[in-house]
Amino acid sequence: MPEDQRPAALLVEAIAIANDRLAELARMIRKKPSMTSATSRIDIRNYASGLCVEMFVNSEHSSGNTITWWIEMKWKETNWEISGQVLIDSDEGQDAVRKTDRRVCESLSATTEALSAVTNQVIAWSDVADVSDPVSLLKAR
Repeated sequence: MPEDQRPAALLVEAIAIANDRLAELARMIRKKPSMTSATSRIDIRNYASGLCVEMFVNSEHSSGNTITWWIEMKWKETNWEISGQVLIDSDEGQDAVRKTDRRVCESLSATTEALSAVTNQVIAWSDVADVSDPVSLLKAR
């Protein structure tokens, strides 16, 4: 591999690993008795505000609420901003019940490390699927 291609390959590899881990989270969530479905997805968008990589697991809870485990990478001219959250849809809209700190990454190694850490944290929040009434988490905030 040409040396100038190595950074791009390392970044794509880190994104692929995070995406694979979210796909495994979706498989695990589908097995939970409280969940009726779960799918993982990755979108790479070029919004007016800039490049964005969105990785997520959408799931349907037996209560009828949608729970989403979300990781977002935004390109901000000179760095990546990476964050994660767990969102619950309710009658009032979509609200975060868990959020990571937003990480600003000014190097490739910082970006891959932050993506791995945020992925670990979002996956650790799989317990949200075990709650009998996900909307109760919104009220407890």
